[in-house]
Amino acid sequence: MVREYQGSNGPTTYNASSAGGVCGYVPVAKKNWPDQNGQSTGISVMNTSTDSADVWVTYYDANGNNTYTEFIDDLPGRAVAVLYNPSSLPDTFLGSAVVEGTRPVVLLVNESGSGRYKASNGFLEGGTTVYIPEVYSNDEGRYAGMGVQNVLQWQPAIGAEVIA
Repeated sequence: MVREYQGSNGPTTYNASSAGGVCGYVPVAKKNWPDQNGQSTGISVMNTSTDSADVWVTYYDANGNNTYTEFIDDLPGRAVAVLYNPSSLPDTFLGSAVVEGTRPVVLLVNESGSGRYKASNGFLEGGTTVYIPEVYSNDEGRYAGMGVQNVLQWQPAIGAEVIA
């Protein structure tokens, strides 16, 4: 686990990765999102191979429409590319992203703005069942939000079960 700080915004954590994949998912991507005072998402893409890789980061809006694709040409082995507020991505964007590479990659997602900062991993696979160890609902003023990204070619039924 990695713990990061950004000024006085407090700590955030994310997990280190032991392996990469040629496809990864970012369930929540933002650019100057107004409902949260201009929050934006940065995506760090690390080529885990020793060989160079071509990488495509495709952004999808909330309706699943392809909005923009960023191409990273010839990312050197073990190098990191950081995508933050791509100029061709529409302002006030809220959606998701899919990252594909010709070599395995790992993803780090940073969200900042409005005095908040948080980090998480991108996902290297989807699943029909996921487990979330802690979910807050007004626990001393703390709440949890969840982003769900459909990685399939069809529209599944999505539900949640909370076990107290």
